[in-house]
Amino acid sequence: MASSGLRVECDRARVVVPEALRGEVRPSATGGGPPFEVRVRSLVVVTREDPPEVVVGGADFSVVAEGRVRVREPRGSVSVEEGPFVTVLVRNGRVLRR
Repeated sequence: MASSGLRVECDRARVVVPEALRGEVRPSATGGGPPFEVRVRSLVVVTREDPPEVVVGGADFSVVAEGRVRVREPRGSVSVEEGPFVTVLVRNGRVLRR
């Protein structure tokens, strides 16, 4: 699972959630327009252009975020924001930035 409290803000995203976490997926109601948000446990993905594509299935938890991507994650008692990046991959708790 992703780092506790991780927040990814981007233009577009694809979130793949294992079947075991199906009940943990929480899309937020935004009134039909951006920004769109989906939560899986303590991970939050916010998209500016399109609603995140959420796929349930497989064994791994992953997020592919594209466009202007910013990542905010807690490190101890502070929250560190990084970016902008073009692509960020989150897979089974590891964050890869490009």
